[in-house]
Amino acid sequence: MPNTRTNQKSVSLNSEYKLTDKVKISANVSYVRTYSPNKANVVGSNSILNTFLFNFPTNLQPLAEMKNYWLTGFEGVLENGAMMEKNGIDVILPNPWWTTYEEINIFTRDNVFGKVQLDWQLNKNFSLLVRSGVDNIVENYEYRQSFGDRALADRADAGDGRFTTNNSSNLSINSDAILTFNKTVGKFNITANDVSLNAIIFLFNLDISINYSAFFGGKNEICCSPGPRNNQHTLHHI
Repeated sequence: MPNTRTNQKSVSLNSEYKLTDKVKISANVSYVRTYSPNKANVVGSNSILNTFLFNFPTNLQPLAEMKNYWLTGFEGVLENGAMMEKNGIDVILPNPWWTTYEEINIFTRDNVFGKVQLDWQLNKNFSLLVRSGVDNIVENYEYRQSFGDRALADRADAGDGRFTTNNSSNLSINSDAILTFNKTVGKFNITANDVSLNAIIFLFNLDISINYSAFFGGKNEICCSPGPRNNQHTLHHI
């Protein structure tokens, strides 16, 4: 899709150290960053693909001829829609080129995850595994819509253009301990392990999850005129 791009970079580190013949420590950590200066919107009411499939008449001018998506003399103010009202200035069906270049979805995602693990061979039959993992995700989303979409007669009261941001984070920590029993009796091999706190006091499972989300603006957060945008902000915590 034109004017869309997603970049992803990642780095991983792994380490293992043997303290003794029976005790080993290992650790790994990874970082993944995803950035899109304009993320492709392929689902929902703003999806260009859905517009083509369900709303776009087949008898309209070819898409290549719609690249001039501003009305001549009103660049940056009035959209040259795919279908226009009889007054020639209000849009019935948005120009897909306008949607692609004037509805910008900026998306950033930072993900850090990793694990530390201890393996201990207690004796011939018993082994202990203790590990703890973390997964931290931070996402930032910004939506910008230029002027030109709303009917001209409605702009005095409702304004035009849109700007919203959304920030969210999720931290998940999981730790557990596993005691394993392994014994060979004749030709039979017996293996048992338990991860229940109720069964053995030294064995446990801990899972912690922390979520945070902040949202600024909204679908009714409309900019009144070209120039600096004055937004009223709302903040929600989860």
